[in-house]
Amino acid sequence: MKILYVIDMYDKETNGMTISARTFMNELRARGHEVRFLCASDKPEEFKYCLPSWDIGFVRTIMQKQGAAFAGIDRKVIAAAIDGVDIVHTFMAFKLSKVVYDMASAKGIPVIAAFHIQPENISYNFSPLRIVPGIDSLLYRHFRRKYYRYVRDIHCPTEFIANELVKHKYRAKMHIISNGVAELFTPGKGERPPEWGDKFTIVSIGRLSPEKRHRVLIKAVSESKYHDKIQLVFCGTGPRDIWLKKFAAKMNVNASFGFYTRPELVKILRAADLYAHPSKVEVESISCMEAFSTGLVPIIADSHLSAARHFAIDDRSLFMVDDHKDLIKKIEHFMEHPEEVSELRKQYIEKGHDFALSKSVNKIMDVYNEMLSRGST
Repeated sequence: MKILYVIDMYDKETNGMTISARTFMNELRARGHEVRFLCASDKPEEFKYCLPSWDIGFVRTIMQKQGAAFAGIDRKVIAAAIDGVDIVHTFMAFKLSKVVYDMASAKGIPVIAAFHIQPENISYNFSPLRIVPGIDSLLYRHFRRKYYRYVRDIHCPTEFIANELVKHKYRAKMHIISNGVAELFTPGKGERPPEWGDKFTIVSIGRLSPEKRHRVLIKAVSESKYHDKIQLVFCGTGPRDIWLKKFAAKMNVNASFGFYTRPELVKILRAADLYAHPSKVEVESISCMEAFSTGLVPIIADSHLSAARHFAIDDRSLFMVDDHKDLIKKIEHFMEHPEEVSELRKQYIEKGHDFALSKSVNKIMDVYNEMLSRGST
């Protein structure tokens, strides 16, 4: 099968959506399928159809801070990318996806649209929007009107986001398929970096942005009775990078920050003691799934805007969102009861098997075949 992935940003290695698309591509190729990418890029590769970035001054600055990019439109490049493909899979709800949809539909090529970006991801990062009453519902409506009302199939990484779309009157068929955990995220012996010493190490992975609520974790540790015995390891980059480093220093918390490759992340997860996921907004949270698949017990914010809360095996792995005092109670409980950590570790490793990438690719292939048998969009 020949598949075209349409994603504005391919070269952004810090972006979770891009990582998921690349991971799917690798698995599909390993099964003998051809996967092309249509994206904004100035780094030609044999499978990429490169478009210019949408380069508008203030937009460029904002998007760079978010580790994101928009693609410009070049219909000749788009036509070449579409030529000969069986399925088009779009990942974002912006102009490129709609143009591709129109051109693919005219040729009778089925299109499935993924839903990866919650409105809250936008409104929390552009703070002036938060003063607009009902801004998130307005953004759901905007996405629906501009793009999703045209497609018959939507790929939803979680049941949570599928329910949100139904609530906001999206009428397409929802295909609930996890983005999946790559095979390398498995349990194993980890080597602790010397700089961690003998401290109880808590890892948190994710873009350093306001809705991820890293400050809640820092504040919790700063008030813990085990304050000096805890090491925080933040894996990721983002617009709050400098602010969080300064905040951690101000709160006198042992914390390191950095961007790590996937193999490096596996080593870190295997060596750590606990995983913290304080984020308020999550369509799925691959990072949390990767963490517990390696055997790290998570503590997750119980936010109604986050799918990640559904990963918790029981209440020991949940804390009240934005409540740093409740978070430190949960952390201290696990520090004082290592036998519970061992018990839960086994359960989370088993849970991780449900999200294996191979299972997700089997499901998406079933959807592709269903769409092909049905015919044009």
